[in-house]
Amino acid sequence: RAFMNAVAATTLGAAPAAQAMDAKDLVRTDLPRSSVFLDDIAELQSKEMRPGVPAPPPDFVVYLTAFLINYDAVWYRWWQLQKKVVPMYFKPKYRYDYQARKQYVRDRFRASSVALSNELQGIPPEAICRALFVRYTRGGGRFPSASRQLLLLFTQLPREMQPMQLMEQLAREPPRRVAHQDYVLTTENVYLKDGFYIPQLLPDGSTVVYDVDEDKWATAVTRRIFKLAPTATSFSGRDLNAIPLVPGMETDFTPISAGILALCGCLACLVTHVVVQPLDMIKTRQQTVSRGEPFLKVATDMVTSDQFGSVLLAAASEAVGYACYGLVIYPSFELGKLWLAGQIGPVAADEYRVFLVLLASTFASSLGCVVTTPWEACKIRI
Repeated sequence: RAFMNAVAATTLGAAPAAQAMDAKDLVRTDLPRSSVFLDDIAELQSKEMRPGVPAPPPDFVVYLTAFLINYDAVWYRWWQLQKKVVPMYFKPKYRYDYQARKQYVRDRFRASSVALSNELQGIPPEAICRALFVRYTRGGGRFPSASRQLLLLFTQLPREMQPMQLMEQLAREPPRRVAHQDYVLTTENVYLKDGFYIPQLLPDGSTVVYDVDEDKWATAVTRRIFKLAPTATSFSGRDLNAIPLVPGMETDFTPISAGILALCGCLACLVTHVVVQPLDMIKTRQQTVSRGEPFLKVATDMVTSDQFGSVLLAAASEAVGYACYGLVIYPSFELGKLWLAGQIGPVAADEYRVFLVLLASTFASSLGCVVTTPWEACKIRI
């Protein structure tokens, strides 16, 4: 399900060579390739990797993914560009079906979170938090709220993983000390909008408390100080185990859609060719028999002569032939695109979409000519 590479863009400390990458290189991965944070993680993997150390909890990974999209320029551009590389055969559903679009966005966010979790596997959580602290508060953080969001991120960790010293530095003031039963933990911390917009995080004014019973920092449920988009849906660590939607033929082409395409093609070709056929016959006679005569005079002569009946018969033959043509070519063209995309896979289908469309149209036109040729022969004899 890797549809795209990462975009190279202006980032917090990115190298100029990475910034100059072409937009076509955005793709085919679930994480941006030029991310300086991932470079930091790669360095930690070489220095502090410890076999057996579990990945951070799912809620932390989900919030971290949303945090990076919000506060890292490369991650932000990479997320925005996901909509430009939606698989070709899935684009109609993405554009016009809200539920399919919402599910696809959730699947892409889920895939990114899972890939990030795999990158963090085996690295001590304290080292991960330290890298985040250095990168987004000291080493070029461009957003005033990044420190506060890092504090909210670190509260997603269990007690034994929380970097207490870093959290004390991030906090504006000592947290309120409360008993465990006196507050309710937040469970819906990330919201995804309708499309590849920036995920919404907890507001900066969220209440951070110190649980004296659990001996840990926590984020308590608080009234949101910003308005959620009407189509925003929550995403949490529980959603990482959801079954993803796999865009394919079964989601785009059914017998009903084939019937609708066939009917539309039949009506479109029928009306078009019945209207054009008399004009075509007048043009042919003007070019052959009545050389040099005006178009209207040739048309008048054909109507007043006995040849008008032949025009009607030819139009009838044309109508039947091209009704069959539209009946075949519309659904066969769509079916051909989907079948070819299924054979070569979504990545290749997106990469070679022009060739795929040309091949599918050639296949559909060939079938259309087979059913149209007998009726063309009748029209010529008439």
